[in-house]
Amino acid sequence: PDNLKIQKELERGKAALLRKGREYELDGEWGKALELYQFLAKFFPGDPQVQEKLKKATYEYYKGLGDMYFTDIEWSRAREAYLKAKSARPKDNYVNHRLKLIEKQRPLYTRYRQLLKEAERYIQDRMWRQALDTLEEIFKTMGLYAKRARKLNQMFRMVKRKWMEESDKAYAKYFNLGLKNLRGKNPYLAYRDFEKALRYKPGDVEALKYLNFAKKLRNMVYVPAGYFLMGLPVEKAGPDLDQTPQNRIYVGAFYIDKYEVTNGQYRRFLNAIRRSRDHSKCHPLEPLHKDHTPAFWDNPDYNQPTQPVVGVDWFDAYAYARFVGKRLPTEEQWEKAARGTDGRIWPWGNQWNPDALNHYTTGPKKPRPVGSYPLGRSPYGCYDMAGNVWEWTESVYAPYRNSRFKVPKDKRNYYVLRGGSWNDYEVFMADRRLTWTTFRYPVKKFTRGPHIGFRCVVLPLVIQ
Repeated sequence: PDNLKIQKELERGKAALLRKGREYELDGEWGKALELYQFLAKFFPGDPQVQEKLKKATYEYYKGLGDMYFTDIEWSRAREAYLKAKSARPKDNYVNHRLKLIEKQRPLYTRYRQLLKEAERYIQDRMWRQALDTLEEIFKTMGLYAKRARKLNQMFRMVKRKWMEESDKAYAKYFNLGLKNLRGKNPYLAYRDFEKALRYKPGDVEALKYLNFAKKLRNMVYVPAGYFLMGLPVEKAGPDLDQTPQNRIYVGAFYIDKYEVTNGQYRRFLNAIRRSRDHSKCHPLEPLHKDHTPAFWDNPDYNQPTQPVVGVDWFDAYAYARFVGKRLPTEEQWEKAARGTDGRIWPWGNQWNPDALNHYTTGPKKPRPVGSYPLGRSPYGCYDMAGNVWEWTESVYAPYRNSRFKVPKDKRNYYVLRGGSWNDYEVFMADRRLTWTTFRYPVKKFTRGPHIGFRCVVLPLVIQ
């Protein structure tokens, strides 16, 4: 019944709430201030002070909300917020400018939303690389807007972190697979694994080195490190004491050409050295003005692209090997690649097989294209290590360990050929022993002939 008393209590309550609203304003808590002023407006709908406070809080709250949405490129929400702010201050320049800018940038915003939805789909599917690419496209499209967008930057950092975690795992997976395949049947194909590893760590120095190394292994086979039986027991060697005694030899891992070097391959080397006149890869003791053109180079019986190159001396073979980043095999490497670890006589086994090699008694009396005798493959997959053409080695003719054999004075500083050839009749009467994996044929390093070629080896890559 005492309306005056009630009115005084209401005024005191209003004053207290206005003071609280002022605290919210000073603290920048415009949402709480707006909620409080809306509450007061219900009880004091005509109060000018409350209405002024309500308009100010409405403007400040929705302007701040619009700014937040604008910064995060949520421009549809920003527009709604700015319109509510405008309802409180219709002529405010800042809000009106933002509304015009949003309208002007509508096509840009549409493109942004399309890209963002695409990125979100990739994130949902855990396709981090694609999500990262899409987000990078957003940053490129939106420029400074994207750099200031807090949520977008959080998303980018999260996706990048996920991508890095995934890329580390994927890199390790493909890098290790590449290392494994370097020791497989076709080590050249390891380059694919290192290329995949580089997709996850572009520019990685170690992966790049292995990639370039693997590309050098085309048509090469891997021979693992280990012991093998080299030479022959004295009782089996007959007159060939230079092959005795049989020793158990350790040879480190290496790669060796599956086929003898062909005329086609040698021609590329010859053309390059003729153009460049660069002999830096040649042996330092090579004669001056040597041009490395093989003997019989113009003879159609010996110069077909897939035939093994012949008519090359030791210096020619050395220069070619160094030019392509390889080297000539030692006798130990050659013999292990030819016979494996079981001490076999021929690359294919211990029984003569005329269908497994190009020999004077079996072939066309000239070199055959490399790889023509798959039955003659060695345990590691090398072709023509018996017959076709003799092959230069890096080794100087010398006795084996614990051998009673002594190198004759006239053969000192000779280099060793291995494997026999199609043309062993004239000197050796087509003796099959010449095609044994153990047979050694010492010659001067200037020796050339239509039955002498070579193949190369590469040592495994070692990264310091």
